[in-house]
Amino acid sequence: MKSEDIIEEIKLIKYQLKLMKMMIDGDRYPYFMFITDHDISEEKEKLLRKIILFLKLRLDQKEEDDSDLYTEDKELLTSIFKKAGLSSDVLFSTQKPTFNEFSTYVKCFLGEDINVTYLLMSMEKQSMFIQLCDSLLKDISHQ
Repeated sequence: MKSEDIIEEIKLIKYQLKLMKMMIDGDRYPYFMFITDHDISEEKEKLLRKIILFLKLRLDQKEEDDSDLYTEDKELLTSIFKKAGLSSDVLFSTQKPTFNEFSTYVKCFLGEDINVTYLLMSMEKQSMFIQLCDSLLKDISHQ
């Protein structure tokens, strides 16, 4: 494929995405709109959800899960955190998650330009991890 063809293909995909965004009800799916508006890749969004699941376990004060999936996710996150120069110790601790902690992860893995408060509000509004989002948003006011 020629480079001109690739450029045209990219333009077409961007236009199709623009049309799809017009069809998405932003009030009903604010988190999905946030993800598409900020060009967050599938890989990064999956990483975010894995981090959130571990934060939720901590908030719910759940013990470690012995399942293979839990172990695999923990090993994967440990490796990703290490490559990013972060310690995963806090993520796997029993401490209550904080807004600052979550913000550090978001800024590191999704980018400095991400509005973490808006991200949490969009997740909460889309009924995703409501208790965790609420707890992290309340933590802002206690700082």
